[in-house]
Amino acid sequence: MRSSTKVGAAVFATAALLLPGAVAQAQLDSGNTIVTAELLAGALTITPPVAATLVPELDGLSASGPVLAILVSDLRLSNAGWSTTAVITDFTDSLLSQTITASNVTYTPDSAITTGVVTVTPSGTETIDTAKTVQSATASGANTATWNADLVLNTAGAAAGVYLATLTHSVF
Repeated sequence: MRSSTKVGAAVFATAALLLPGAVAQAQLDSGNTIVTAELLAGALTITPPVAATLVPELDGLSASGPVLAILVSDLRLSNAGWSTTAVITDFTDSLLSQTITASNVTYTPDSAITTGVVTVTPSGTETIDTAKTVQSATASGANTATWNADLVLNTAGAAAGVYLATLTHSVF
């Protein structure tokens, strides 16, 4: 029995001497892996709501309402900023052949809610009978911005009726 104990102790001592070196040697080995990430540029888009409704004010001189959730999505993956414009057509009532000119409309954008690295600055109140910048952004990489706007239509002198106009948002 004693010789088997001696053999066991010798095996254990030998293993203790050999294994730490083997473990240390394994820790010194390393290898490299090349990792590639291809980032594909996308588009710069704007998505306005389908419709907005203006409600007459109690004074009878104007109608107002929100334009909800105008969304800009910038997937160009660049450091280029962007600007949005808004323009509206004349309001017309096709049954009465009446018109309220677009120069009677103001647009006031709210501050945008954003994702990504982007700073968006609203313009303030604009008369939008011609295209006016309503939001400007400095940005890098992918980003989005969503905002609401208030429209006010001066209706002084207009006849009763249902008037329609087209509001166009563009992004550059």
